[in-house]
Amino acid sequence: MIRRAYGKAATILGNASYHESEKVRKKLEEMNGDIELIFPPSCTPQLDPAEVQVAAFKKRLAGRYFDSSEDLKRAIRDLTDAGEVAPVKLMWCLFPPGPTRRKILGTAF
Repeated sequence: MIRRAYGKAATILGNASYHESEKVRKKLEEMNGDIELIFPPSCTPQLDPAEVQVAAFKKRLAGRYFDSSEDLKRAIRDLTDAGEVAPVKLMWCLFPPGPTRRKILGTAF
């Protein structure tokens, strides 16, 4: 069904053991090759934009105490709104810096 609508799809997964579980393998077999799983090399969190963003938040929020999860959420929003931590753009890392990236993603990251 995916292949008919979009062609072959791919998804990039982390290296968590459950991503390579028997349940996942069986589901992939049922999909007849419509989805290809791509696993980044081990110990390379810098290749995952979400990991990079989490590290940036941790750096800025380390040592602070929050009375509630709402306080933590507010602090995260404040950092993002102030531009101290940029929102994740999941595709930026796939394009080299320069005009191509700016044209496709609207950013010079």
